[in-house]
Amino acid sequence: MPAQFSQLTYEAGLLTANVRLQADSLERNYQLDQVAELAKLSICTVTENDDAISVTAETAGLSMADYNFRVDSRIGSYLNPLFAAMSYRNDKTDSVVDVDGYRLLGAVGVHPSFQTWLNDGGLTDDVREDALFAMLRLHGKNARKHLDDVGFMGIGIGLWPADFTLTDRQSSDLVTAKEGRFSLPTLAMQTIGNCACLGSSSSNRNIFKDDRTKLYDLTAHNLDTAHQTLSILVGIGSLAANVPLNAADTALSSAVWGQSRRSPEGC
Repeated sequence: MPAQFSQLTYEAGLLTANVRLQADSLERNYQLDQVAELAKLSICTVTENDDAISVTAETAGLSMADYNFRVDSRIGSYLNPLFAAMSYRNDKTDSVVDVDGYRLLGAVGVHPSFQTWLNDGGLTDDVREDALFAMLRLHGKNARKHLDDVGFMGIGIGLWPADFTLTDRQSSDLVTAKEGRFSLPTLAMQTIGNCACLGSSSSNRNIFKDDRTKLYDLTAHNLDTAHQTLSILVGIGSLAANVPLNAADTALSSAVWGQSRRSPEGC
């Protein structure tokens, strides 16, 4: 079982990002520079360990008093260095989820522990409700009225069944490959906006079984503002906080395998 840690969690108004520091000195110094920018923000608390740094943000300091669709520099000052600090990752570590973005969210990577949790029914009504309210609080007291005025979509979290192919390649003098097919429950998440959402793209449902832990990406769509990005991060973090670490990995156990194929290396 690969090493595990939670890259992003949200509990009781606190969004915590765990930044794993890189061994390469240039990359590590770049990460430390970004963390130093986060430490300047009054909402952030930085805790240093040997090979990781935790950045905890009080999201109440980033919430809207009244809903608006304007650019919010407060959130940008938080998200920009946060995304930069977390842009490096260890492919052999199960981080539950990982986030990828520049200013705005691009994608959320799903790791085996998160998928196992979804498979096992972890997204209960209570867990979903906690995440929905956490997301909504960021948008301010007039958010629902704004939805009615302009016809924007609201906040939602659900599961969507998606069919995947799984390829297992083992290399020696000949490459042995076999493919499996299976359906997985995938997360679908939406925040206030014009279909501002996160979900599994039908064009990216191929999983390669190798030493990388990430299974697939949930791709962001129409996240046009920093508030929308932060809302999705809070929702993902709220769910991830419920995922047990070091549980048995059954994420891909339902795959139905086809026949193995053998071919020369490079083919």
